[in-house]
Amino acid sequence: MGQVRLRDMEERWRERLEERGSPRSPLSDAAAGDDDSGDDTRPFYCLDMFPYPSRDGFSVNQLRGIAVSDVVVRYQAARGRTVFRPMGWDSFGRSIEEEAREAGILPQEVVTRGIEVMREQLRRFGAWIDWDHEVCTSEPEYYRWTQWLFRRLHQEGLVSRQETRVHWCSRCKMNLANEEVHNGCCVHCGDSAGERELAQWVVEITRFSDRLHLGLRNLKWPTRVKTMQRNWIGRREGYRLTLKVSHPFMGEWEEIDVFVRNLESVADCTFLVLSPEHPLIDSICDEFYFEEVEEYRKLICDPSNKSEVADGVVTGAHVLNPLTLKSMPIVVSSFVLPSVRFGAILANPKTHPLHSEFAERMGLPRVGGAIDAIGYPRRKWGRGRKRAQTEQGGDLKRRVRTSLEARDVIESHTLFNLRDWVFGRQRFWGEPIPVIHCESCGPVLVPEEDLPVLLPEIEPPTPSEEGGSALAEVESFINVPCPTCGSPARREGDVMAQWAASCWYYLRFLSPTDSTRIFDPEKGKEWLPVNLCVGGIEHSVLHLLYVRFFSYFFHDQGLTSREEPFRRVFSQGRIRLPRSPADKNEESHRGGRILAAEHLDRYGGDALRLHLLFMGPPVADIEWNGAGIRGCARFLMRVHEVLTSRVATGKFVSRRVLVEKHRLIRRVSRAIRTYRLNKAVSSFMSFIKLLRSDQISPEEVDRSTLSTFCILFQPFAPHMANELWERIGGEGRLADQPWPEYSEELLSPHEVEIAVMVDDKIVDRVVIDPELAKNQVIDLVTDLEAVKECTGGIPAARVIHVPGRLLKLLMAEEHRTPDESTVGPAASE
Repeated sequence: MGQVRLRDMEERWRERLEERGSPRSPLSDAAAGDDDSGDDTRPFYCLDMFPYPSRDGFSVNQLRGIAVSDVVVRYQAARGRTVFRPMGWDSFGRSIEEEAREAGILPQEVVTRGIEVMREQLRRFGAWIDWDHEVCTSEPEYYRWTQWLFRRLHQEGLVSRQETRVHWCSRCKMNLANEEVHNGCCVHCGDSAGERELAQWVVEITRFSDRLHLGLRNLKWPTRVKTMQRNWIGRREGYRLTLKVSHPFMGEWEEIDVFVRNLESVADCTFLVLSPEHPLIDSICDEFYFEEVEEYRKLICDPSNKSEVADGVVTGAHVLNPLTLKSMPIVVSSFVLPSVRFGAILANPKTHPLHSEFAERMGLPRVGGAIDAIGYPRRKWGRGRKRAQTEQGGDLKRRVRTSLEARDVIESHTLFNLRDWVFGRQRFWGEPIPVIHCESCGPVLVPEEDLPVLLPEIEPPTPSEEGGSALAEVESFINVPCPTCGSPARREGDVMAQWAASCWYYLRFLSPTDSTRIFDPEKGKEWLPVNLCVGGIEHSVLHLLYVRFFSYFFHDQGLTSREEPFRRVFSQGRIRLPRSPADKNEESHRGGRILAAEHLDRYGGDALRLHLLFMGPPVADIEWNGAGIRGCARFLMRVHEVLTSRVATGKFVSRRVLVEKHRLIRRVSRAIRTYRLNKAVSSFMSFIKLLRSDQISPEEVDRSTLSTFCILFQPFAPHMANELWERIGGEGRLADQPWPEYSEELLSPHEVEIAVMVDDKIVDRVVIDPELAKNQVIDLVTDLEAVKECTGGIPAARVIHVPGRLLKLLMAEEHRTPDESTVGPAASE
C-alpha cells in the first residue's frame, strides 16, 4: 500500500514540476530572455561524466554519482549560486556496436532507444538537469568538431601515423591503449590482451608529460586520483648513461644508452637487456647467435606464439660496466619495450627480484663487482659501519658522478612512463578519422568545409581477425577522390578512440547549437573551469588524463584562459555484486553491472536516491544490498506520517526542538560540503526518530521547524519534500527557498553528560555544566553514592579528566576492589 502511494505521489509531482519547466541556466537563450533581474551571482558549473546509451538503462553505480551531483547542485542553488548542470550521451564505442550487432539493428537505433530509456529514468529519479544543452557524441553536428579537433592536432604536429607495437584484444578485434589494459587483460571484455604490430595514428601526449605532472600540484582533486595520475605519468629524474659495446670482431665501439637513477648502483649491474626492436641488435649480434636472435624476433611478433616464446636469447655481445670495468652479456627479451628507457634495461639482480629471477632462468651472472674505475674500491664495512657510511657514502656518490662526467658518458635526464596515445580503433561505430590516403600525395586531411565525414548507415560489419578496419570493407565509404590531386584514393578505415569525444564535451555544453565554432570562448571565460566533475574512480587515468591534455591544448591555442579543466573532482566508489569466496580471484576490472530499472519501478526515485546515498561514504567501494532500499521506502513513509500529523498542531517551539533543528542544519550542511552524504541521511533519520518519540509533544514543533526540514530534505528526496512542503502550507516554490543557516551560539552546549569511571569500570553518568573547573567536577563526582561504594571514601591516587567526556579515578593498588567481571579464571579459583 505504501509503495503504491509513493509511486503515485512521485508521478503526480513529476507532472507538476514539468509544467513549471525544467531547470534553466542563463546560458539558455530562452532563460536569458526571461531574466530581467540582472542577477550577478557566482556561476556553479556541475558536470557528470556522461554515460553511454544502453537500452537496459542506467546501472545503480551510474545513478550513485548522479545522486551525489544532484544533491550538490540543489544545495548550491539554494545557497544563491547560478547553477548549470547539463547532460549528454557518450554514444560512440564498442558497447554500442556490440549491442547493435547482437540485436541485429543499427547502432543509431541502439543510441536513440537507449537515450529515450535513460532520459525517462533520470526524469523518474528527480535529477536537476538543464535539457536545453543536451548533446550526443554520435550526432554529426557534434563529431564534426571532434574531426575538426583532429585536424588541429595534426596541423600542430601532435598526430602522426606510426608503425608501433600495440595491445590487441582478439575478442574485441581491436587494438587497445595502455590505459585499456589492466593486469594483462582487456578492460572491456576481460580477455587476455596480446600484442601485434600495426600502423596506427598516434597522439603525442608525451610532449605534455612534464606539464601534466607539474599541474597536479595545484589541483584540489582527491589525493587518490592525483596519485593514480602521478604514477601513470611516472616522472623519474636520473641519468642517461652511455655504455660501450665490446666484441672481439668489431672494428669500432658501438654505444648504447640506458637510464639509471642511482649511479653508484651501476657496480651491482651484471647484464644488459635490449628490446627486440632495438636498432643496434643487427650490428652487435655475434654471427653464431644471429639466426637464433632473428628466430626469436619473428616469434614474438605473432600473438599466437606468445606462450611458446622463451624469456629471451643471448646475442654473444658484451657491454662494459663503466665502474667495475667488467664485461656484461647483452640479452634480447620481449620484456623490454622499445619506447621505454631507450629500449634497454641495465639489470641489477642485487636489488630487483625480477632481475634476479630472469638471470637465474637465463643462466646470467647475478653478482656485481667492486668499483675500480675511479680508484676508490668499495670497502666491506665491519665495525663502525654506520659512521663510515656517513663519512664516506656521500663522497662515493660525488666521486662516481665526477668520474663519469669526466669521461662524458652521463648527462641528467628525466624519464616518463607515459606513452603516446594510440588514437585509432578498428571498429565501425566511431568518429571517422578525417584523412584520405592517396598514392601520389600520401595522407591528406579532409578539408574543413567537407566536415563532418559521415558514417554509413548500415549494420556494423564484423571486424576481421587479421586486425583490419571494419569500415575498410564498406566500398561506398572508403573509395573517394583525393582532395588535392583528384586521383582515386581511399579514406582512413580506422575510427577514433572512444574518449576522443568525451575529452572536450564540457566545452560543447556551453554552446551546443553553435555551427560556426567548437564552443563560445566568451561563455568559457564566464563558466570555466568546471566547478565540480563527478564520476567513477575508474576514470582517473582513462578519462581525466586525456581531458587535461586536451584542456592544455585548447589553452595553447588561445581558446581557453585556463590550463586545467576542472576545479574539483569527486570520484565515487563502485557498487559491486556480492561475491562468494570462490569468486574473489575472478574479480574483473570494473565488476558486474546492476541495473536500476527494477528498483525504480518497484520503489520509486526518492527511495533509490536515499539508498544509494545511505549505503556508505560515496567514495567507498561497496557491495550492493537490495534489502536496504526497502528500509528507505519505509523511512519515507514515516517522514510523511510524522510531518503531516503535526500540521497546524504546533503552538510554540521548545528550546530542545530549536536546538535539534539547528543541529540538523549544521550536520546536513557539513555532510554536503564534505561529500559524506550518508551522514546527512543518518541525521534525517535521527531527527524523525526524535519527533516520533514521546519526548517531544506535537505542540512543541512549530511550522518553521517543518519548513526547515523540507528545505533540507529536498536535495535528497525532491518528490517527497515537495509533497510535504505543500501539506504544511509552504509559500512559494520549494526549489526557490534559501538554504537555512544555523546558530553556533545556540548549539554551544549548556549541559553535557560525562562518564564517571573508577579504575576501568564505568560506575555512573552525570550531567554537568561544561564551564566547571576540574576541581569542581572532582568534588561533584566524589559525592556520588556509586563512587563512594567503589572507593570507600578513600581519595584517588590519580585523576584523569577529559572535558565534556569523562572523569576517571585511579585508586592505589592496595585500595582497589576486585571486580568479578574482570577477574580471570585463575584468580576465581
